[in-house]
Amino acid sequence: DRIGPDRIIWRYDPVVFSNATNAEFHMKTYRTLAKQLRGYTRRSIMSVVNVYRKVRQRVTALREKGIDFLECEGEAFAELMRFMASAARENGMALSSCAQERDLTAYGISPGKCIDDGLIRKVFGLEVSHTKDPSQRKACGCVKSKDIGMYDTCLYGCAYCYATTSFDRAKENYRKHDPEAPSLIPRSSS
Repeated sequence: DRIGPDRIIWRYDPVVFSNATNAEFHMKTYRTLAKQLRGYTRRSIMSVVNVYRKVRQRVTALREKGIDFLECEGEAFAELMRFMASAARENGMALSSCAQERDLTAYGISPGKCIDDGLIRKVFGLEVSHTKDPSQRKACGCVKSKDIGMYDTCLYGCAYCYATTSFDRAKENYRKHDPEAPSLIPRSSS
């Protein structure tokens, strides 16, 4: 309410297809959240999970717990993408993708920029670099920026997460966190 809907971007990602989170799950969840966020944002960004090499072992280990990652292709994938774009529009939002190599424009999903020079100009009146960030993936549309995040600091434990290489290290980093410090965790004293 304080900062307005132009300054809020809702990320629904990554879309993980599994025997626990199939297309119907994502349709229901996306629609529910879009309705709840109606009027609070005008932008939604989505991506489909990339199972990076460094997380494959964790994803494979999920099978022992009865969770299998699945491919969602063909008409099921198309139906989900069209549904998400429609649900976004019905709730006053534009849906765009984040670093997707697959072209989703046929479903009403435009390629997006999480760090969007046009949005920054519109909502903050600032001119920033219009140059694509060279440190990001090829399909990423973001302009140059400085990341203030830090690897191995999230406690959620998502098996597909590329930013957490060690859940134990993430717990330790969380323990070290000082909310008054200028960084997420103190620099090591070596």
